[in-house]
Amino acid sequence: MAERQANVAGSRVTIRHVANAAGVSIATVSNVLNGRTSVAPELVARVRRVMEELGYQRDQVASTLRRRQTSVVGLVLPSLMSPFLATLATRLEGLAHAGGYQLLVGSANEDAEQEVSRVQAMLAWRLAGMIMAPVDHRFPSHQLIRAQGIRTVIVDRTSEAADLDSVGVNNLEATLMATRRLIELGHRRILAVGSSRTIPNMRERISGFETAIAAAGLCDSCGVLCGGGDLQAIGKALRKQLQRDPLPTAVFALSDVATLAAVQELGERGLRMPEDVSMLGFDDHEWMQVLRPPISAVRQPIEEMARHAWARMLQRIQGDQSPPSRIQLACTLEWRASTASAPALA
Repeated sequence: MAERQANVAGSRVTIRHVANAAGVSIATVSNVLNGRTSVAPELVARVRRVMEELGYQRDQVASTLRRRQTSVVGLVLPSLMSPFLATLATRLEGLAHAGGYQLLVGSANEDAEQEVSRVQAMLAWRLAGMIMAPVDHRFPSHQLIRAQGIRTVIVDRTSEAADLDSVGVNNLEATLMATRRLIELGHRRILAVGSSRTIPNMRERISGFETAIAAAGLCDSCGVLCGGGDLQAIGKALRKQLQRDPLPTAVFALSDVATLAAVQELGERGLRMPEDVSMLGFDDHEWMQVLRPPISAVRQPIEEMARHAWARMLQRIQGDQSPPSRIQLACTLEWRASTASAPALA
């Protein structure tokens, strides 16, 4: 290693230095840098090891001029305050790095104008592609993406844009399954708490909930509370709701932020889970599991979602011209001590 570093001491390490030290062609090194799958795994490992030993840094400016695009993929999310979206960004960043790409991350802060602004700023980088979750059903940056011809994969908040690949979960089936389980436990006053019906995945979750309660004839005793996009707004709306009689026997929070707001508000009122109110959340995080009692949750397959989105992104970068795909993954229900049968006299 010391000998290799000495050979290029005093000069910038180039792709030619890496190729010579690894005993491969410049084209092979280039293929490794660009994440092409035509290189044998053992050669990829050798080239990356030599890059690390020599301290090779890719010249992004030169790469852009040669290929008219960078090895940068943009990621625009509605918010990075959501534990789920922050985790999704982390998983995608790891996959991008492993494939020789850099992820440029931007948050729209749940604002449609900011979404467009973030996308416009990223397009100046001549991105290799973009992964994004639209702020709401309007998908304000869709026309901009289409006009620029940027390869795009929609993740999580899948839109109705038929011209783009999308990866998400079957939200309707997930909430239908979970609500039926609550009804089977005897709950007849269930309050679903979400953000806004303008958000595609939230609208699907609410639809699943309402389908289940309608089938059980519980529309008059169950309801949906849309409190807004952040912890404070949802908490305020739920606080007002919990002041009314009768109390719900179960709260079904339709996002991780709503789950946190619900746990906080139930605690502030001194309501015990599940003795007074059963609690069921959406998205499963470590903090839900370490609370006492631990929180039941609908778990989204976040690792699988990230893998599918990144794989589709790479396929598009590498020239795949097949029709847009729509991938819907199944959720699972993690039943824990925060949820129990409804009180006998409820």
